[in-house]
Amino acid sequence: YCTPEQAKEEFIKVMNLHTEYYKLFGLSDFWIRFSLAEENTGKFVDEPELWQKAEKLVREAMDEVGIPYQEVRGEAAFYGPKIDFQVTNVVGREETASTNQLDLVIGKRFDLTYIGSDNKDHTPIIIHRAPLGTHERFVAFLIEHYGGAFPTWLAPVQVRVIPVASAFNEYANSLNESLFSSFVRTEIDDSNDSFSKKIRSAAITKIPNLLIVGENEQVDKTVTWQRYGSKERQTLAFADQIARDVMVLFQKQMDPEAASVDASSYLWQNAGTPEKVSYFVDATELWLESGATGNKFAALSWNGLVTQSVNNQDYDTFLRMMIVAILDGYYSLQKPDIDYKEKRYSSYTSIISNTFIRMIELNPASEAGASEIFSILVNCEMALEASSQAEEEETGSSTIPTDMKKLYDEMIDYLADRGTFKADPMSGEEENPNEHIEILCEKLRGTRRNVMQEVINERALEKRKKLEMELENQLASAEEIVMVSPQFTDGIAFFVQEKRFNFKYLAVEKIRMTLQLLGSITGAVYFLLGFMGVWGVHWIDGIVVCLVMLVFVRIAASRAQFQYFYPVDISKELEECATAFLNVMRSMSQEQLEQFLVRQIKLERNQKYLAMVPEFMKYLYAIMPDRKGMVITVDELSELVENSEIEVAKQLRGQ
Repeated sequence: YCTPEQAKEEFIKVMNLHTEYYKLFGLSDFWIRFSLAEENTGKFVDEPELWQKAEKLVREAMDEVGIPYQEVRGEAAFYGPKIDFQVTNVVGREETASTNQLDLVIGKRFDLTYIGSDNKDHTPIIIHRAPLGTHERFVAFLIEHYGGAFPTWLAPVQVRVIPVASAFNEYANSLNESLFSSFVRTEIDDSNDSFSKKIRSAAITKIPNLLIVGENEQVDKTVTWQRYGSKERQTLAFADQIARDVMVLFQKQMDPEAASVDASSYLWQNAGTPEKVSYFVDATELWLESGATGNKFAALSWNGLVTQSVNNQDYDTFLRMMIVAILDGYYSLQKPDIDYKEKRYSSYTSIISNTFIRMIELNPASEAGASEIFSILVNCEMALEASSQAEEEETGSSTIPTDMKKLYDEMIDYLADRGTFKADPMSGEEENPNEHIEILCEKLRGTRRNVMQEVINERALEKRKKLEMELENQLASAEEIVMVSPQFTDGIAFFVQEKRFNFKYLAVEKIRMTLQLLGSITGAVYFLLGFMGVWGVHWIDGIVVCLVMLVFVRIAASRAQFQYFYPVDISKELEECATAFLNVMRSMSQEQLEQFLVRQIKLERNQKYLAMVPEFMKYLYAIMPDRKGMVITVDELSELVENSEIEVAKQLRGQ
């Protein structure tokens, strides 16, 4: 919708939109058919002046765009002139691909208006556009036009990864996953077909790009690229490509800050995944090996990443992924060691250390950036060490060798060797040209010390919080303490009765045993008197009296006859109450138990047995089956019992 004044400009914009689409699809052989109205046919809106004005507008627009056109009378839309973009297909037949129409009527019929600059209502001009015509028809045209061999950006499958043998499937799969994570429409042919059959199958399906991987590609971390329709193959190294592209970014950009922004963005887009970030490490190694002309790009790219990470979390993530990849390569010995001053160091030690040195040489202020990257290294390696130790405790083996020196320690040793300088008395040179390396080494030593202390403090805090959380989870809840309070009160009463039971039981048992003893002695004396005929006791009388006493001892003085004199045994009830309270008591903290005892001492229903509260606590501890499971210690419990005795004494004095 536009005003009459805007119509020509808008019509030109729509025509340019059509041509942009055609350029995108590689269509260059096209022209425009300009459809006009025909007079006195009754097929078109009968407003000759309006038609002449519209046709003139469209004609001027086409002349400005410069696309060849032909005028055709009688094929316009009933509401206005139109243009059709005519393209030639692969068999030479012309087809209408899209259309653009100027509508002079619909606005009036639908009573569409806008308020013009004169504050009056005006009818807008409508432009109907279909840059791709009917999409289904246009897709069919493209299939026919390309013959199924779509360009890479349009192909349903853009890349097929082909391992030459099953031994390289793992590398091929990692490459396929890396491409997929970068939003490339990719697939892998890991079938058991022969290599030649895989290539033939890809050619039949017209896959635009083939990435072939074999032993050399797997070792060198490269791929061999073959384009559809071409027999030429080209080996591509990801690290080489990254190194070249980053160098170009820094070389073409005059502003170093802008260059670091562009380079960081490029690295995040092209190597910002765990699978690809190692390519950047390899690119850094290539820069360092290229000498003074190239090693500055290692320093510039690393410094750019750490600088931009302050305001962009993505680059901080990239640095951490890079450090994790370096640690993985260091502990799995992915790169050979190097010799320096008759000592062996890891290649990763050399890569990081020399990059740091070059950063300082280019800009001494980069020391802070080097320190930041080194702190990430120390953090990540300490975390790796902790997880490895936990794994070893659990499974008996760890993912990293326990006898290897820490990478951050090896870096300090390497920098210390690099900074060493021995003056030559003959040359008279006394200034240390490696002084900046010594300063860097000391800086990193301080960083290592600070980071390690921070990590240790954090772990101690986490451990403390974990223990507190575990203790909190173990502690008895307020509801449990309230619910067990009646059992404690009943337990004291049963405990007192149990103690009284013991005294009474012993007293009754003492009487019973005394009667048994007297009966037995009496029977034995009479038996002896009768047997000896002393005091006129006949031996028969002695036997009778002895038998009577034995019967008395066995029957009259038995426990069955004394059962009514024994006290009632409440040991079962006492055990139930004690067990119920012990289940909660073992989960109570010192503070909880102390507050509980104070409340129990002050309760009215416990005043009768107040003096027995400390004794009852000692009894509970004595019968507790698993004392190691208690939250409080033995010393804390002893202190509580002593305090309860003091509280009981205070309460008794108050009474």
